[in-house]
Order: sequence, then structure tokens, then C-alpha cells
Amino acid sequence: MRDYHAVMEEVARVLRPGGLFLSLEWGHFITLHPSWHGDISTHAPASCRFFDTMNGVLGSYRDSQPVNTDMAQLLTNVGGFEDISTTTHYLPIGTWPADPALRSMGEKNLAAQERYADSVRPSLVETGRPQEVDALLAEYLNEIRSVQGIANVCYAVCARKV
Repeated sequence: MRDYHAVMEEVARVLRPGGLFLSLEWGHFITLHPSWHGDISTHAPASCRFFDTMNGVLGSYRDSQPVNTDMAQLLTNVGGFEDISTTTHYLPIGTWPADPALRSMGEKNLAAQERYADSVRPSLVETGRPQEVDALLAEYLNEIRSVQGIANVCYAVCARKV
């Protein structure tokens, strides 16, 4: 998205008073789940390389603001919203969580990450050698299938139109 501010101004214009605005933004990185301690770059280096590479490729395709735009601050700046709240959610990758519900979500997220890696291969091949891309993807997939404690982050912002 090129201009978050303009989009939020349009949301404020068209949303009815009392209407609910909800934004969910996935972080374009991998992290350790809060229940784990350590440095993600040493815990899952192949995953970090994969996301760094993907962010570079995506950045070269479009001139846009990063996903980590502070949506709550943007809504405050635009005006016309109240009860602005933010939450950060960590979604495990893989079956490492002990909690059955988190384990199920982690299993589904692992499958989604595998599909994502497969889907971006053509874009990666355009920017590098196919053998290097295949190695990057193989290392990433091996890591997310075997390393415990890794997760994706989802940022949620909710606000009510005044």
C-alpha cells in the first residue's frame, strides 16, 4: 500500500458513526514465540535469511510503506476514531506447542508457510540463480519443520468511528 494515511482518511469518511474498523497486519519476519528465549537470528538463521530475501524482493516490486506502519497512531492522526486498541498475536509455526489448540494452529501455519515458500519461488528465481533459490527454500522449509519456538506475528488494531 502506497499511502496508508489516504486510505485511513477514506475509511474515516465512509465508515458510519459507531462502525468498527479492524486491521490485521502480518509481520514480514519470523520471531521466537514469547514463551521461548534467545536470538531468532541464531535460533533460526535460515528462516531469517528467507524473510530478509523476500522483503528485499517485495521491496523491489513496489514502492510502498513497510507493513509495520503504526496503524493506531495513524488512526489517531486522521481523527474521528475512539476506543483504539492494539494487540500483538504470535502464531506458532509447527507442532511444538504443548497446548492442543496452539499445536493445531501451528500445524496449519506450517502448511501455510510451506505453500507460501512454494508460491514465491518464481519471484525469487527472477532475482537469483535457481540453485541458490532452491537451497534457500530447502533450508527454510527444513528449519520450520524441525526447529521449535518459531512463530509469525499478527498485529491487530480495532477502533470505533465517532
